[in-house]
Amino acid sequence: MSNQSRRNFMKTTVVGGAALMMTPAWRMAEAQVAGRSVNRTIRGVGVAPGVVQISSNENPLGASPRAIEAVLRVMGSSNRYYRSPTLEIAIAEAYGLDYTPPRRVSRQPTEVGMILLAAGSGQVLHSLGLAYFENAGDEIVAAVPSYGSIERSWEAYGGVVHRVPLKNYTHDLDGMLKKVHAGTKMVSICNPNNPTGTIVPYNELEAFIDAVPKSVLVVVDEAYVEFVADDNYQTSISLAASRENVISVRTFSKIFGLAGVRVGYAIAHPDINQKLSKYHYNNGISLYGKVAAEAALTDYSHQRNSRQLAIDVKQYFEEEFEALGLGYIRSESSFMLVNLKQDARPIGRALQQRKISVSDAEGRWDMKGWIRVSVGTKEESETFITALREILTSTL
Repeated sequence: MSNQSRRNFMKTTVVGGAALMMTPAWRMAEAQVAGRSVNRTIRGVGVAPGVVQISSNENPLGASPRAIEAVLRVMGSSNRYYRSPTLEIAIAEAYGLDYTPPRRVSRQPTEVGMILLAAGSGQVLHSLGLAYFENAGDEIVAAVPSYGSIERSWEAYGGVVHRVPLKNYTHDLDGMLKKVHAGTKMVSICNPNNPTGTIVPYNELEAFIDAVPKSVLVVVDEAYVEFVADDNYQTSISLAASRENVISVRTFSKIFGLAGVRVGYAIAHPDINQKLSKYHYNNGISLYGKVAAEAALTDYSHQRNSRQLAIDVKQYFEEEFEALGLGYIRSESSFMLVNLKQDARPIGRALQQRKISVSDAEGRWDMKGWIRVSVGTKEESETFITALREILTSTL
């Protein structure tokens, strides 16, 4: 990327993003569906004017236009319960899974298949702790720094977490394997990892799974998998479909832009999902969530645009961080870690005073001097870099 393009990267905002900058919520949705251009003054989708929210890894382009259309179509049916398995069927078709919807008696299914829906992937991760924890002292193995949802729940129940430090900012599978024994309940792998954005290659993941005892559940959290640009990358779905001790956890919150709708799912052996389903009430997903997720799953244009935006912004960030003399970790996700090489907290506060929010990696992951920055729109990303440059210059 040249200096000219770096300063003015992505002159044409990704299709769909420009239609969402300065309208009330309802008009914003209509504009997104119609593809009309609106005021491009700085405004992230779903936040107040002037706010640059690049702290939570949300999709800056907003929800899939097809998802919005789908929700608008079914609003007249809001008075009815929605129990159709069309979302599960769509997920199965998307990933080539052999899936038969479970039989139902009244409201609840009598059995659970290999696809389990949830109110966001967070519900799946929380339910794993509830389902597999039995006695105080039960053990799991996880990487650090990583997302940490299962680990926090496990410790709250009185369990023991063996945290294995990352090696070269990615999972140290050899180190994690050494912590596994016959009494281990679970191993948690976040791939791509949050907060580093690094990935575990499929062959290494498969070898690790084959090496652990079959009694140990291997959880693969793939919340950001759709952003991976590495052509050699393979997901864990085939492993979850063919092994009885692997679960692949997914979400519609990230590339599909449905974070506020709360839809996630697990792909695993039916026995695993049956165990988890005891802690889900009828999936806990609304009519709107189901139809939005189903529509977003086949909105390939929105997915391509979101993925390309992430690629372009990360390249822009890399060049700007290098120009500022900062360190960073190359990411296969929708965020980046940057090393400010000084106390990051006052810089975070200075950014916040300018209505720019980033994630405090020191407070959350004990990574002193680091912040995590989510991909934003062209304008949001340039605003962040300009502010960061001014703040760093003023602190020198």
